[in-house]
Amino acid sequence: MKSPNRLAPVIFGTMTIVILSIFPVINLIQLICCMNAVLGGVVAAKVYEKELKKVNQKFEYKDGIIMGVLTGVLSAVIVTAASQSIFLFSSANPIMEMTTMLEQMNLEITPEMNEMINKLSNEYSDHGFSPTMAIMELVSRLISHCLFAVIGAVIYISIINKKSGNDVSVNNPQV
Repeated sequence: MKSPNRLAPVIFGTMTIVILSIFPVINLIQLICCMNAVLGGVVAAKVYEKELKKVNQKFEYKDGIIMGVLTGVLSAVIVTAASQSIFLFSSANPIMEMTTMLEQMNLEITPEMNEMINKLSNEYSDHGFSPTMAIMELVSRLISHCLFAVIGAVIYISIINKKSGNDVSVNNPQV
């Protein structure tokens, strides 16, 4: 049996997430429950559905989960790399700006917080970006992009299955 192409759906889903995450104003869609990743998962699932139809295979939930995870991982890496590269070309130190905002809000900074702020600020000063912040951003994006892209793909599969009458249901035995 011929295997469907998984690369094209992942690329289309990833590009959707990247475009909705990077460009100003458009990236405000992220504020609505990570809608950028949900839409990326939907796009990946829709494109993969077309690939499955070419080889006469049924679209199952596991396919949507795979598309969501692959799309989430690739988009997390690309969006993190893009956002961190902005810091490399910028002369601003975002940690210092954050510290200024905290002081303006009259929030108390504990000695432990101050030590971490100084460490991160020194990383930005030394490297142009903070490896610690880059890793934290990558991990958080891996989790959120994968999770919400899977949710988007599964929602799409549920809608498609209901429309076609192939809804996966649980049979409850009668006693």
